[in-house]
Amino acid sequence: MAIGKNKQLGKSKKGGKGKKIIDPFKNKQKFTVRAPGYFSSRDVGSTIATKTTGNRLSSDNLKGRVYQVSLADLKSDESQSFRIIKLRAEEVQETKVLTNFYGMQLTTDKLRSLVRKWQTLIDIIVEVKTADGYVMRVSVLAFTQRKSNQAKKTYYAQSAQVRQIRSKVSNLVRDTIAPLDINQAVEKFLHGSIEKSIDSATRSIYPLTNIYLRKVKVLKTPKFDLAKLMETHTEALFVREDKGEKTADPKDRRKDGRKDGAKGDFKKGGDFKKGGDFKRKEGGDFKRKEGGDFKRKEGGDFKKGGDFKRGPAAAAGGEKKEGGRPPRSEGFKSAAPAAGKDAPKTASKGTSAAPKVAPKAAPKAASSTTAAPKKAGQDTKSKAK
Repeated sequence: MAIGKNKQLGKSKKGGKGKKIIDPFKNKQKFTVRAPGYFSSRDVGSTIATKTTGNRLSSDNLKGRVYQVSLADLKSDESQSFRIIKLRAEEVQETKVLTNFYGMQLTTDKLRSLVRKWQTLIDIIVEVKTADGYVMRVSVLAFTQRKSNQAKKTYYAQSAQVRQIRSKVSNLVRDTIAPLDINQAVEKFLHGSIEKSIDSATRSIYPLTNIYLRKVKVLKTPKFDLAKLMETHTEALFVREDKGEKTADPKDRRKDGRKDGAKGDFKKGGDFKKGGDFKRKEGGDFKRKEGGDFKRKEGGDFKKGGDFKRGPAAAAGGEKKEGGRPPRSEGFKSAAPAAGKDAPKTASKGTSAAPKVAPKAAPKAASSTTAAPKKAGQDTKSKAK
């Protein structure tokens, strides 16, 4: 008993000496409580117990104690402050108390804030046994949600829909937890994956909101195994929650709009080639080849590869336009005098409009040649007369 609590302790009895006052914390020992390895912050706090005296061991006083800790302290996340985790002392090693999961529940203020009017409250209680022999009772809490295009004030679910939701949630919780051990099941509880799967599974029956595991209670535990408890308190065996990769900053983008390492026209050596006109060297920008964007060659027009060839017909056709292409009319006039074997070749390799003009000019020339013999025959007949 603490000093000063009992006022009669300090008074002496009549005819004898008074009772000696003893500090009650003189025979106590301080221990550190450690949480399992799947929590990021494992130091729960400190607890005291009577020192070992004779056959009375201090560890016997500590085993079986249940500690209630906020999940916000265990995960270093204030958004999880509405959950309370129960940890039970399983083993004592020197001045450390090793605990294991014993239950989980919502805080009272969080539970009161969820209940509202004009909606249906659905509470589902499921008993499930894990793969390593733990029997747990899981209570799921859910509320009906107002539809987006609803004009009605209330959004109650029918009793048949509630029964369907209860059966579906019960089967889902059993199928999720039954094949897992206690450590994997607790990680499912903490990350909220069960609530997400319930939301997607019951949306076809009636949309739900504010889905929570209201309470998780451990009813039965298997025979104590020290080796398995030590595995639970080994941090290296547990994979932390995946928070995703950091997205690239827009300032770090390349000048061509691509991200570093993206698939495309980049080569391993760092050079960039596209269509054969540009090259990117290490530590530099685009370098143009001779002739600028288009490389000119003798004879012909544009190629499929993007290079520009200038034929003799276009070369003789006068000045080039601003776009880099010679005028069509001048090109056709320069191509017309070509005769002999070279004429069909230039017509086929020239512009697409050249063959249309050439056939029209040919018949006129042919008619003039045929008319010449007739005039010559008439002159000979007139001389004979």
